[in-house]
Amino acid sequence: DLPDEIRRAVESDGDSLVTDLHVWQVGIGKFAAMISVVAHQPKSSDSYRELLREHNELVHVTIETQHCREEHGSLTSF
Repeated sequence: DLPDEIRRAVESDGDSLVTDLHVWQVGIGKFAAMISVVAHQPKSSDSYRELLREHNELVHVTIETQHCREEHGSLTSF
């Protein structure tokens, strides 16, 4: 489903972790998304949007990024 596809796309770099994700319908076949991402080396919002470019059904995307300053090997421990 769309939320899972968004999560997989954003996390595909192995560094980024989606910590909060909201997707809602704003029209027929059209959706908005709010995505919070934590990463050791966060990308720009535009870079994350580029990962979602195949999802034409996403007509409004808000992306919040946070820099993870923790010294550990993986973000999956959150």
